[in-house]
Amino acid sequence: MRIIKFIILLALSLNLSAAESDYSICEDQAIEFFQDAIAKDQSNILGKQYQLTMLKLARASIADARPSLEDEIKKLSKSFDPNDPKLKYIDQMYKDYGYEKDLESVIDSMRSANYWKRSTRFYNEDVSAFILLAKDIEPELGLNERDAAITWFMSYVSDKASDQFGETSASANLTNISSRLANFTGAYAGKRSLTDSEIKKKIDELKKDIDRTMLDLHRELVIELGSECFEGGLFGGACAYTNDLSQVLFSQAVMDLTGELKKSKINSLEDSIYSEKGKFQFSLLKLPSASEYRKEIPLSLIPPKLDYKSVADIRIHDSYWINREDIEKLEDRLNILSDKEKIKAFHEHADSENYLIMNKETMTLEYFDKSGRLIKKVRLNLEGKLGDEGQLGGAGNYFVHSYKNGVLYLQDDRGNIRPYEGVDLPGLKVSTNFYILSESKDHHFKIKGGKIHFTTKGKKSDYLPFNFSKRDTSVTSIKSVIKKKDYQTKTAIEFMGEIDKRKGEITKLYGLTDHEYNELSKLAFGILGNESQFGKSKKYHIKEALPWLVAIAKGNGTNTSSNSRGPTQIKTVPKKIAKKYGTTKDNLEQPKMAAVATMGFLAEALAELKAKEKFHPGINEENRFNYIHYIYMGKSSEITKATATPMRNIYFKQILNFNKGLEVYEKVD
Repeated sequence: MRIIKFIILLALSLNLSAAESDYSICEDQAIEFFQDAIAKDQSNILGKQYQLTMLKLARASIADARPSLEDEIKKLSKSFDPNDPKLKYIDQMYKDYGYEKDLESVIDSMRSANYWKRSTRFYNEDVSAFILLAKDIEPELGLNERDAAITWFMSYVSDKASDQFGETSASANLTNISSRLANFTGAYAGKRSLTDSEIKKKIDELKKDIDRTMLDLHRELVIELGSECFEGGLFGGACAYTNDLSQVLFSQAVMDLTGELKKSKINSLEDSIYSEKGKFQFSLLKLPSASEYRKEIPLSLIPPKLDYKSVADIRIHDSYWINREDIEKLEDRLNILSDKEKIKAFHEHADSENYLIMNKETMTLEYFDKSGRLIKKVRLNLEGKLGDEGQLGGAGNYFVHSYKNGVLYLQDDRGNIRPYEGVDLPGLKVSTNFYILSESKDHHFKIKGGKIHFTTKGKKSDYLPFNFSKRDTSVTSIKSVIKKKDYQTKTAIEFMGEIDKRKGEITKLYGLTDHEYNELSKLAFGILGNESQFGKSKKYHIKEALPWLVAIAKGNGTNTSSNSRGPTQIKTVPKKIAKKYGTTKDNLEQPKMAAVATMGFLAEALAELKAKEKFHPGINEENRFNYIHYIYMGKSSEITKATATPMRNIYFKQILNFNKGLEVYEKVD
């Protein structure tokens, strides 16, 4: 983006002066004052301002769980529209200077930024361009003219350092804002990301220091300019000359100083100190040492699970098998409770001990025993942003990892560990379950598969920042019992027996969860009933005995390759199933071959449904299995056109009816 440096410089200069154009006569004197102050500065305001700008950007990256500035810019720039009225003046300048596509090119380059590739890494002039665009479009980032000016200034310092000391020198690397930021966001191996409360402390301390210096300069400037500008003159009186205007003029002074840099060399007194005689001297603030923010070693932890034997109305079959329907009824009863009561009810029936529940809104932490009795309640002193994002207030399932130097450390179920400041409750047992309630109506705890998960109620555009429970990969053995005598055919018994037997293999083959496989197995049973009456249908046997007759009826002559085959009428054998089990259309009449082919076909249909369900507002995680048969029957257009209504669909109603004659039992480990 070096080709547009002078345009961005002009844009920034116009932006700095536009708001206060009436004061132009006194501006030169004010800017000279600030340049003189910078030349004589003993407070290191340039170094501190650069660090503050970097920390602001780091805070945004941390909130979005982006380990590099490039990742954060890539995310934020997706919302930038070259046609946005707020960017119109920049776009017009590009056109005036003959670079009609430059604004789009700048935004496109932001969307392809990558810290780990030198060609797409962002350097200071790129970041300055980003700040210029983002300060109005993303005001919550807190970026302002000083941030743009100091980053622009540092782009020239970085260029000079590269020219004089080499691109890979410590001097050049230390001046790159992207490289500095990566020390705070967990980008480097062995380093953890700071939390929002940690980085907020650094920002607040630095901002307080800079604001104090800027206020002193503002007061000195009022005295320096004197009556010519203040006594009824150009600034309309000292009361009208605000500290905000000083900030703008200081930024302009830094911009003008940048222009001087292009004509001269800088001296490096040490690796982190830069100066030009009579112009400026500043030092870069220290970065974290190798030992700071080191990642903690995660504990090996097993999440709690419902102890079904403790529930009176759960039927135990042969001491080892539990009816899945009873489990689902229990989970449904628990899931209608509020999150707090849900957690308490879960632990009452779980293989766990004491646990904690944090409420960020009320700033309280409650400590319960297994029965739900409150042991202790403490007030919290939480700081920073308290959203559900993992590095902010957080929400979801955690474990107590450790308590060090008065700070509690929590571990999530992925092994990530973060400090949680403001929680004063020493003596907690390591591995104690720790739940943080959500402040969003879109997030909730849900009991599924005997475990408690933190998840979202709908779809999200960005899952990375949140501590949603990881995908449960555990697989339990199942036993299908056909209750209704009419369904107990040789075909049905072999078919369901094979589905039970191959559960571990097929879940691994298609990346299914335990819950998904169980639901698909019930669909497979219903489809078997629909398509062949569990292998008893005369129509099915005629089709198998006279396939050429079916082909003729379909207008395919005697070509039977397009015929559906087997008791579940499979048209195409999934490739993964064919390869693993040797299944072909010719052997689909064998119940075991039909079973694995049907499960493979349904697994692929589930994946297709997940990709297309965004087009149907009625489909969600809770009911998506009601829609899979549309894809099985070759009617996926009813999903994409949002016309599918399973509860009115005769085929699906028949599946549900057949499922009444089936019980699925889960093995208790």
